[in-house]
Amino acid sequence: MAGQFGQDVHFIAVDERNVGAARAAGFRYAKSVLAAVGKRHWYATTDADTEVGGDWLVRQFGSGADMVLGLVRVGQWRHHSERVAELYEARYHAEAPLHQHIHGANMGFRSEAYWRVGGFAALASGEDVDLVDRFRAADLHIAWDDQLWVTTSDRQRGRAPDGFADHLAEVSQEVEHRADRADEVS
Repeated sequence: MAGQFGQDVHFIAVDERNVGAARAAGFRYAKSVLAAVGKRHWYATTDADTEVGGDWLVRQFGSGADMVLGLVRVGQWRHHSERVAELYEARYHAEAPLHQHIHGANMGFRSEAYWRVGGFAALASGEDVDLVDRFRAADLHIAWDDQLWVTTSDRQRGRAPDGFADHLAEVSQEVEHRADRADEVS
């Protein structure tokens, strides 16, 4: 079901239970609405529990790239321990170069490039990585912006299997396992 909220914001309800299919449905709707006003548009994706900065879209659009990938930080650690937060942060920032992360919560792309590679695949998770792989295969310009951050939650349960919530659960289990081993040794 599609509807309009205000003059320039549209929403659609999607009951796909599949993040790739849901993102694809949104962009199909955008394409249908924007078809009458030309071909050059910028699409961006984030998550419902994620906050973007005031210059988020402008920064992406002004990059001159076909796709822009930014980084994700957890705003407040409410659901996981301090040790989980420390291990997660240490690993996230340990990569050299820092920006090797792909987050559907912080990506944008030219509409023509998106449609050229076939858009989001109906994948339960990893739809963002799959899309980036297809941009790479098409030799499209990807900008990895290590200054473009969004803030998300430390959610314990997510909708996408093997998504961010599952990643945090794995880090939490590792912290617990380390603590158990330390108890055994002492």
